[in-house]
Amino acid sequence: QRYGTDNAPAQAAWVLLKDTVYNSKVAGRPRSIFCEAPGAGVLKSPGYNHGKLSFNGYDHGNLVLAWRKLLSTADHLGKISTYRFDLTDVTRQVLDDLGLWQYQRMTAALRTAHREEFARQSRLFLNMILDQDKLLGTQSGFLLGQWLAAAESLGNNAGEKALL
Repeated sequence: QRYGTDNAPAQAAWVLLKDTVYNSKVAGRPRSIFCEAPGAGVLKSPGYNHGKLSFNGYDHGNLVLAWRKLLSTADHLGKISTYRFDLTDVTRQVLDDLGLWQYQRMTAALRTAHREEFARQSRLFLNMILDQDKLLGTQSGFLLGQWLAAAESLGNNAGEKALL
């Protein structure tokens, strides 16, 4: 009922989401490779299952299937703001997971000292960041300015507001 109407593909998508990103085997929330500090050893941290590309502890294929189901109902639910937000958020997570895969390709090229391949894989990775930035720019809830303004509003005077 999140969208105010019964929609079988959306309901099926939410069942898949419940069993993937909302039931991850990794502690905490899924991480985004796009938010990490640059470096060749990022995936060795516990948050990335010590380098075992497991897409944050859930089946990436089921996440993609959930995304496709949500996308398939855009003609029916596209005018509903919660649907648009959810579609953006699920697309963001799909891109995050693909970013993990692309990061591995990029660092593999770096390890083999193949400059041309590293440059190509790096461009693809950077383009994925730009794609995600464009995607998230479609929803105000993902824009930094809104969050900064909310934090600033908690200050009681100009000094506190500047700190926040």
